Amino acid sequence: WVYRSNIGHSPNRFTTAHRSILHARKTKNSVFYKDNVAEPYINQDDKRIKGRIESGSKGRAPYSWFYADLVKNVTKDKDLINHPCVIPDKISALLIQSVTMPGDTVLILFAGSGSEIDVCRKLERNWISAELSKNYCERIQKQLDNQILVFGDI
Repeated sequence: WVYRSNIGHSPNRFTTAHRSILHARKTKNSVFYKDNVAEPYINQDDKRIKGRIESGSKGRAPYSWFYADLVKNVTKDKDLINHPCVIPDKISALLIQSVTMPGDTVLILFAGSGSEIDVCRKLERNWISAELSKNYCERIQKQLDNQILVFGDI
C-alpha cells in the first residue's frame, strides 16, 4: 500500500511511504473475485481490449500495489478513531471484496479501531474478530451497540 507522507523525511535515506500487506491463502483452490474489484482498462481503444469489453469483461485485475492516502486522525472526537495504525477503508474494502461475496464471513484477527468491522458491515459481510486491548474492545462494542458508522464511504 503506497501513500503520500509529510513526515519521516530524512537527508540520509528514502522516505518510507508504503506499508506491506500480508495476503495468505489456505488452499490452492482459493478464490479471487476479479469482477468485484476490476479496474477500467487503460487503453479502451485497443482492438483486443474492445473485444474483452464486448465479451462482458468488467476490467482488469488491480495491480499488486495500492494507492490510498493515510487516514488522518483529525476528528474532534478522539474516542472514535484514536488508533496508531488505521488502514483506509478503500484498502480494506478492496481486499475483502477480492476474496468474499455478500453473506460470506471475514476473519479480522486484530480489530483495532474497528474500521474493518465497519467495512464488513457496509459490504454486507459477516465478521469474526479479536482484539487484545480492553479499551478498543469497549469502544468497538459501543459503536456496535449504537450502530455508529465510524468511517467514510468506501
